[in-house]
Amino acid sequence: MLSDACIVVCASVIGNAVYQRVIAGDSDLGTYAGLGLFSGVGYLLAAHYFQLYQSREFVRPRVEFERIFVAWAFMIFLLSAFFFLMKFGSQVSRGSIICFVVIALPSLLLWRRWAKRIIRNEVRAGTIRGRRALLIGTGDELLSITHHHLLTHYGVEEAERIILPSQHCAKQEGAAHAAVYLARSMDADEVIVALPWGDTRLLEIVRGKFKALPLRVRLLPDRFARSLMGRRSEQQLQLIDIIRAPLSRTDRLLKRCIDVVVAVATISILLPLLAMVALAVRLDGPGPVIFRQRRRGFNGQEFVIYKFRTMRVAEDGLKIIQATRGDPRVTKLGELLRRSSIDELPQLFNVLRGEMSLVGPRPHALAHDDEYGAQISDYAFRHHVKPGITGLAQVAGLRGETKQLDQMKRRIDLDIKYVDNWSLWLDLQILGRTFFAVISSPNAY
Repeated sequence: MLSDACIVVCASVIGNAVYQRVIAGDSDLGTYAGLGLFSGVGYLLAAHYFQLYQSREFVRPRVEFERIFVAWAFMIFLLSAFFFLMKFGSQVSRGSIICFVVIALPSLLLWRRWAKRIIRNEVRAGTIRGRRALLIGTGDELLSITHHHLLTHYGVEEAERIILPSQHCAKQEGAAHAAVYLARSMDADEVIVALPWGDTRLLEIVRGKFKALPLRVRLLPDRFARSLMGRRSEQQLQLIDIIRAPLSRTDRLLKRCIDVVVAVATISILLPLLAMVALAVRLDGPGPVIFRQRRRGFNGQEFVIYKFRTMRVAEDGLKIIQATRGDPRVTKLGELLRRSSIDELPQLFNVLRGEMSLVGPRPHALAHDDEYGAQISDYAFRHHVKPGITGLAQVAGLRGETKQLDQMKRRIDLDIKYVDNWSLWLDLQILGRTFFAVISSPNAY
């Protein structure tokens, strides 16, 4: 895009220089550089609309002459409209504009052809790669999908493929389950599914297994759909998202930067308080100052969460009993710490370690993950982002004990809503509402 913009600007300047100096003996390069910049922006908008900058376009040998011509025609219309509305036409030379238009279009076409040739050579050499994808599907569907086809049409590079049995439900579930572990171990960027669209049962099996991963899962057009569209229309066939991608890499980087800055600042400010609470817990009775328990975080990975000890027990087994109102296991000091949420402050160190975020779905004990994961269909989606010290469910009043399954379902619905609608502004809202939730929450015990 930058190269195209530079070509348009240079063509405008050169067109003016050629015409004015040869015909009129004078030139105004500054004015025509500005017109070239305006024209370059207009062309980029049109070219982007016609998908000229899609990664799949650069690995195809054919130059998209028709789309480039239409995009350039749009730019000419935009420039003409600008001259008319701003009454600018009398201040520019028609001859310079004609030279500009004549020089720019073939320059764009020649540059496109040369650039595509370089990119294709680099792709063949392995210097440029597509997004790493795990390909999973039935043998019949995978037979017609080649590595080159995926790269040229969809911009993804096949890192591995898993062939699912065409029949036998148990074997299909086993193969899909193994594919989940493979995708996690190979650090895939996304998953491409090649299945007959009519086999909804198998599609649901694959979708159900892969919803535990924070990966984009997309469905390829099957053989029947491709045959209906025909070879000439194949480039119009799009992949269908069956599991939406969670936060992008840019989003995760931004969220991580905020987590680190806020965590470091908060720890620095509250260090005296943390030291006093640690001493008080130590004097309150036997046992460790910090309570440690295994939880599942991003991508289902286990980590150890930190809290100030508030109970006389330290459960981390196959069965864990939630705290209840008036729970005899909670110490007197622990009751105060839990009600004020001060017991959660050591999780700032989990944030610094990269295991948690300031905002996200609250992590549950492993026993509760297994229990509710088996009863709530979309439970695994909450692992698509890092768990948080606070979350949307907590500021909405769904904090503390969940006596009934419906209560947990409402909490999970809000966790999924957070994942699907994440934004920096949403995180800031939740952090702001957390203060009032801590003060007014009746479920903190």
